[in-house]
Formats: sequence, structure tokens, C-alpha cells
Amino acid sequence: MKASLSETILRLSQCASVDQICALAASTVHALLPGAYVVVTLYDAEIGAIRWRCDCGFEAHEEFLTRLLGPDRTTWAIHRSETGGGAAADVSGRLVAYPGGLFELLGGTISKPLCALVRRTLGIGSVHHVAFSLDGKPIGGVTVLLRRGGALGHVPSIEGIARHASVEILRLAAQAEIRRIAGRLALATESARIGVWDLDLVHDRLEWDPRMFELYGIAPLGFAGSYAAWQRAIHPDDAEAAEGAMQEAIRSGQGYHTHFRVVWPSGEVRHLEAHAVVVRRADGAPERMIGVNWDVTDRSLTEERLRARLEGTVRAVSALTDLRDPYTAGHQHKVTRLACAAADAMHLPADRREGLRVAALLHDIGKISVPAEILAKPSELTPVEFGLIKAHPRAAYDVLCSIDFPWPVADIVLQHHELLDGSGYPQGLRGEAILLEARILAVADVVEAMCSHRPYRPALGLLAALDELRTNRGVLYDSDVVDACIGIFSRGEFAFAI
Repeated sequence: MKASLSETILRLSQCASVDQICALAASTVHALLPGAYVVVTLYDAEIGAIRWRCDCGFEAHEEFLTRLLGPDRTTWAIHRSETGGGAAADVSGRLVAYPGGLFELLGGTISKPLCALVRRTLGIGSVHHVAFSLDGKPIGGVTVLLRRGGALGHVPSIEGIARHASVEILRLAAQAEIRRIAGRLALATESARIGVWDLDLVHDRLEWDPRMFELYGIAPLGFAGSYAAWQRAIHPDDAEAAEGAMQEAIRSGQGYHTHFRVVWPSGEVRHLEAHAVVVRRADGAPERMIGVNWDVTDRSLTEERLRARLEGTVRAVSALTDLRDPYTAGHQHKVTRLACAAADAMHLPADRREGLRVAALLHDIGKISVPAEILAKPSELTPVEFGLIKAHPRAAYDVLCSIDFPWPVADIVLQHHELLDGSGYPQGLRGEAILLEARILAVADVVEAMCSHRPYRPALGLLAALDELRTNRGVLYDSDVVDACIGIFSRGEFAFAI
């Protein structure tokens, strides 16, 4: 009894392999046309040839086909000729008639005498083909070879079987590709010790893969699987920043990238890095976050040790300046505090604030090259003496540029006496040509200098310093920096007294 098309489609969808799909397609079409030969072929990308995958109706000619194709027809490949065949040009999904025989249809490099022998031996009268296609390219198909005098029927059913067989082959190919990708991803995450997590923002469900539990030192049975459970694992000092980064990612959709510490139940502290993307619904509402964590403890501890050494070196070099010029002892540290406070008020990114802090601590080291009698001179400097003073930013730059800082410390120090109108030194830079950090340092330097005693004058006081800023706001000094500096003093957020 012939199976209905709907029944065949269901059976095709249940096939677990391409071979099963091909065999079912061939047998079902042959059941519709029992007097015909049916062959299913597929393109094999690995060898660049069309393979004879299965067939029905050749029982009476087994000996002939064995001599022609070998004992196992499914291993036989038809290499395409340069001209190609008709099947390659037809991906319509319709049953198309071809003159000649199967080998001419496939465009194989089979000799014409051999093709004629096959047609004569099998008694083939006509050839009809429905192509399987992938992305508009033929990948094989169902070929019906009618005996001489045979009639072609059930065309819609044959076309439907071929079309759905093609869909199911593509389904299996997609599943195989997904498995390959998943396997590669699993291997990559395992070798890189990366944990994968998925947070359902709508229902507050957090799923971790096994690696995540290792990274957090938590047993799966002891994990509540919620956003709050993740928060409880974060180091208390990092919780606010980690939470803020996640909420900002959800709000902006720009992605999530942060670094935080976690505290294991044993008390051990580990450093983790996190990346994630936000998945949104069609209406734009955030639906889930999918991300990864990995352990960066060794790297973080190494960076901390390097920072500690760098900090010690910076402070030691800064102290040399105080020894060289005892009349301005503490100047660099006071300027550093004011510059960092102004940068905070301006919301300068943390990394740039750190670069400014280091530059401020070192901004006057070039004075080591200035004779001590000039630094301590109790009267007005001569033009020649002032020229030596003006050389100190360049002297500092020459020392600092050889140090591989992660920030442009040498350039900030070089420019800290530049002024917006170009009247500063040593380069006479103007406006935006001066680094923002140098513009902040310039304002902090002026205010601290005016508030402190010098060998040649008494302290002028904070009010005079702030008046200087107001008078030259936007002329000598950056307007935003001036506003930030005056603001922190007027709001009582800063004072030089320690």
C-alpha cells in the first residue's frame, strides 16, 4: 500500500541520518512508480563529486551494475566535467525531463559508448530529475529512469517527497554544524577555563555551566540560581561597581565588561573578568543576559605588585624634588590632591585619573636640573634665571619619556605650564592641543603655588588664587577645569590642610 505524502513527510522528519532520508525517498518514489529505476545522489564536498547514495528497482541488473560501479555503489563518485550537467542548472524543485541517461544528467566524465550501453542494458526510455538544493545550489536529488514505454505519474507526490527530503537533509546538516560549533566552543571554554552563564531578566533565573561553579567555589546544590545569589558571592568592596556595570549594560545595551573579586565559602578571594551581551525582545525590552567569566587572579596579583612597585618608585622620585627644593616641600603632593579632586568633579575616567595622579606627583622633578640658589633666591629672578626655571618641564620629560608608563605621564608633565592662549611654555601650545590632564594640572599648580609661601613672596591666599582663575577662565585656563576647581572649594569638598 502506497504511503500518503503527509505520512512520508512525517517519516522523513523522524529520520536520524542522511542515509535514512535518501533510502526512504528512493523507496517511496519507487513504490509510486514500481516499473521505474530510482536513484538518489548527493554532492560530497570533501571530494568534490556526486555520490550514488541509494537506489531501487535495479534487482534484475545487479551483476551488470556491480561490474560497472563496483560491489558497493554508495562508494562510487561521479566527478563532474568542466561543462557540468543539467542537474546543476536546475534547482526549481520540479521534476524535469532530460534526454539521454543518468550520467549525462549528472555531467559526469563517463564516455558516450558507456552511457549508451547503460541505456540499452537497462532499457531506459527517459530520465526525470528533482534537485535537492542548499542556498540555491544543487546538492544532489532524486532521479527517475523510466523504461521505454513507461509513463510518468504521481509528479506532485514525487516533487513533494524530493522537496521535503531536501529540507530534512538541510536540517541534519544544520544540526551537525551546531554540534561541531558547540564542540569547538566547549573545547575552547574548557581550555581557557571560561565559565558561561545565562540570566533570565524577566523571571530572575540564573543558569551556570559547571565551570562557573568552579570559578565561584560553590557547589551546584548550594546555589540558588538567582541574581541575588550571584551578588552574595561578590566581594563587598566590588559589589556596587559590579552591580552598576550590569545595570548600565542593561540600560544602554552596550554590553557588559567588568572586573571584580569573588569570595569563596572558604574565604579565598579570586579575581574574575566578565563579558556579556543583553538580549532584547522585539519591543526593545531587556529579556536576558548571556555572558562569560574567567579567572584573572594571577594576572591581577601581578599587576597589583607592579603597581605597588611603581607607586614606591614614583613617591621616591617625588621625594627627591622636595629634598632639592625644601622651600616648596609638599607642593607636588598638594597639587596631586587638588588635581585629582578636580578630575573627580569632572568625572574623568578612573584610568585617566590615575595617569593624572602619577603625573602630578612627578610634575616638578625637572627642577633637579635647576641650580639650588635659583630655586631658593629670595628676590625676583632675572630673565636668564627664569629661563633656567622654564626648562624644568623639558628636563622632566627627558627623564620620564624613557619609562614605559601605561599613561602619557611624560607629555602631561611637559605640558603642565602651557596656557590656552599659547603664552605658556615650553612649546607654546594652544587650546585643545594641550592634554586635558595637563590643563587640570596647570590649574591645580597655580592655585597651590598662590596659596603657599615662596622665598620671594608671602602666600597670596585662596581667595586671590580663585580670583585668578575667574579672571582668566577660558583665556589662560580651561573653563571646565576652573569651574570644577572653584566648585569643590565653594562646596567645602576640598582643603589643602591635611
